[in-house]
Parts: sequence; structure tokens; C-alpha cells
Amino acid sequence: MLADLGYSYELDAITGSGRDLCEGRQYVAAQIGLQLSAAQAELRLGETDRAQSFLARAAQIDANHYRLHALKAQLARTQNRSTEAIREYRTAIANLPNAAVPEVSSIRLSCV
Repeated sequence: MLADLGYSYELDAITGSGRDLCEGRQYVAAQIGLQLSAAQAELRLGETDRAQSFLARAAQIDANHYRLHALKAQLARTQNRSTEAIREYRTAIANLPNAAVPEVSSIRLSCV
């Protein structure tokens, strides 16, 4: 449920309370899912600085989390940093949980 709050301010265009919840409370800050959800919401809003802040918090919790690297790839792609985006997408795929995508070994990355 707490991870869903990261999206609430995006969906409702809330500029204060949703973001404060994601940033302000220590028990929330330790939850990587919430940090990643908030980063994703900020990316959708075009708030790259705020997204980077949430990504940095997530990296402190688990620097190898696949969603962290997928979001870092998305950020790099929006900033036209293709080489970094490809590297981050590859890292995300390499860190997928085994049960998440059984056919991962057949995925090939290409520059679009």
C-alpha cells in the first residue's frame, strides 16, 4: 500500500502531501519499492532532479535492484544518453529475480 502512495501525487497532481510522505518519514524511506515508485512518478512528470533524488535513496537501500537500473535507464534515455541507457537496461536484466522472466536469456538489446 505504501508504494502506491508514491503514485498518488502524480495521479491527483498533488504537489505537497504525497511527496512529503515519500521523503519525510524514516520508516518509509527504507522501503525501496516506495522510493522507486516515487522516482517513476517523477520521471513521468518530467521532474528529473526529484527522480534522481529518489533513485539515490533507492540505491542506498539496494544498489543492484533491477527496477532501480530500469528507471536509471529510462532517465538516461529521456536525456539522450543512449550508451548509459543501454548499460543500465542490461544491468536491470542481469539483476531480474529468477522467477520474474524465465526467458531473459533470449532477450537481446539493441539501440533504438
